[in-house]
Amino acid sequence: MPESLFSVIIPTYNRAESLEKTLLCILNQTYQRFEIIIIDDGGNDNSKAMVDELNDDRLKYSWQENQGPLIARYFGAKKASSPWIAFCDSDDLWQPEYLMECKIALESTGAKLCFGDYQVEGENEPRLKILNREGFFAKSTINDAENFKILDAKLFYKTLMVQQPLMISAFVISRDYYNSIGGIDPDLNVIGSEDAHLTQRAVGNTEHVVFLKRNLVQLGRGTDNVSASYIRNLEGGLEILNDISNRQLVKPILLGPTKDSALRHKLELAKQTYWHGQYKKSAKHLFSMLNSPRYYLIVSFIFFKIITKGVVCFVARRINKKN
Repeated sequence: MPESLFSVIIPTYNRAESLEKTLLCILNQTYQRFEIIIIDDGGNDNSKAMVDELNDDRLKYSWQENQGPLIARYFGAKKASSPWIAFCDSDDLWQPEYLMECKIALESTGAKLCFGDYQVEGENEPRLKILNREGFFAKSTINDAENFKILDAKLFYKTLMVQQPLMISAFVISRDYYNSIGGIDPDLNVIGSEDAHLTQRAVGNTEHVVFLKRNLVQLGRGTDNVSASYIRNLEGGLEILNDISNRQLVKPILLGPTKDSALRHKLELAKQTYWHGQYKKSAKHLFSMLNSPRYYLIVSFIFFKIITKGVVCFVARRINKKN
């Protein structure tokens, strides 16, 4: 077998059954020059035995103490030896043409990264197909080829600051470029949306990126999926944006849109935590926005609602005590 072109990184934890399906779909790729690096994040099921039974030299299994998927991907990427790094979670599936289409798009455009469309299990349409129809890529598209779009990275980064739909299982990056931007940050203390720290920095430090139009990835809905909580994802997204902004991890011209996105995250968190009865958290986010004139009216309105709610609760308690 010739030297591999792709290193596929798969973190897993007690998912032997779904992991096997994931591995089989990758082994069934029409393009066969790859290695698969499986990082078992402290699992105690029969994942290793299953990998051994597949009996393929391209499968490289490692076990580590449980540290979460971010660290598992970090160590997996450190073991990568191929020019390109692809990520796939252990409950996600690739169509047979996925790596071949990545190869063709990357080699024909000279891009340092590409991402593709995907469909989440149980949903009716691929998510990026819907966004494409709504004009999500309109401002950033440089060239619209048959199977992919070439996007201006600066303009696309600004679009991502409004909505971030990229998924790690449909993301491929040059290993040299991955290392040049610092790769996955193992010190990132985020649960929910942690993959965006890499994908946003990758887009924010290059000239153009490639979007694969075809839906070649299916995302699972595992019961242990940490992306299920909207508030948790918002909190993780805010931490990521603050880190990128504070440490200036993208081009200077993109720091302004990053800070604006962080403010929008704070406002949405203030709304969501208020609706869930977490009034102290809501107030905390609002206090941090008091120096943002553009949000003054909405911040004041939510503060008013929190205060009103507090007064109503106080009066109700006093009445109950008297009764």
